[in-house]
Amino acid sequence: MYSFNSLRVMNADTGASRTLPLPAPAGGASDRAMVRMGDSLLLNRGDTAWLYRADLLGAPMDLGPSLRIIPGPSNHEVWLWWDPCAVAPAHAPGCSSAESDYGQGQVRLVDFSGRQIGRPIALPLGAAPGGKSCAGWFPTGDVIDGGIVLSNAYGPPNEEVWDPTSNRVILVLPDANVLTSAGQLIAWVTNGPCLPSCTVHLTNVPTGITGNLKLPAGAVAIDEAAFSPDGTTLAIPVGLGGAWPARHPTALVLIDLGTRKVSLLSGSEQTPSPNFGSFNATWSSSGWLFYTAYGSTRVFAWHPGAKRAVVLSGITLPRLPPPGAQGQQLPSLIAL
Repeated sequence: MYSFNSLRVMNADTGASRTLPLPAPAGGASDRAMVRMGDSLLLNRGDTAWLYRADLLGAPMDLGPSLRIIPGPSNHEVWLWWDPCAVAPAHAPGCSSAESDYGQGQVRLVDFSGRQIGRPIALPLGAAPGGKSCAGWFPTGDVIDGGIVLSNAYGPPNEEVWDPTSNRVILVLPDANVLTSAGQLIAWVTNGPCLPSCTVHLTNVPTGITGNLKLPAGAVAIDEAAFSPDGTTLAIPVGLGGAWPARHPTALVLIDLGTRKVSLLSGSEQTPSPNFGSFNATWSSSGWLFYTAYGSTRVFAWHPGAKRAVVLSGITLPRLPPPGAQGQQLPSLIAL
């Protein structure tokens, strides 16, 4: 499924597609972001979480206010991040000027009937500019068994794993940028320049043990990575050949999590024009990997065991407009 000016459902085998209208006007954070949970799809649109059932037929269910949808403890529950001060002026009820500047809100657990489970939980406090104490953490959307990955909004570029049920920080990752997480593993890179030799770190959260894996020479991780559904492979979008995006090509690096073998996926190299500096890789429940570079109109596919990636000949994505004054509102691609 592709989300931009509408929702477009595409059949990777036949190229057939159908279009669904977006359920609300544009919103703020995570607008058009999609999350697959079991056989359901969730869309963040208009600062609201929308639930689509497996057949994608009928109107979606409104699960309530949301700036980001985060997978919950089961396939029928999600955490919804909400910060009223991010979408309302400082004089809005219950939103002080300090909260408007520094507050990061709360998460609440909701099931697929729209029922809220328990009370909303405020995000942890952090250090704000000027030494003020505030809720300086916000959820990235990544989860670990029992924990949500948070990023520091104001201080050094740290990330941490936080258990909202116990309100306890499980792991702190200083100077880190988390690429993805699954089960008990978290994949991350150190912030800042790394060329010509870049490294991806794999941390087992319960044990705290970290393994370091070198990317191919000249490759730098550029966007969110993705673990395969069976947990055997990590796909990492990379930029090749220097400071990125510029005019450098993109590609996918695959890491075999059993052997720790790192390889550049043959056939995945592309040079989108224009190059918007972002990339999308997503696994289907059947084990296919789909990906595209923003600025490209092509969707690539690969299945474990295949020697190279292939272009889906029946699918063409729309060309994106250039970034505006507020930056590019990027689309989202997700496999079902």
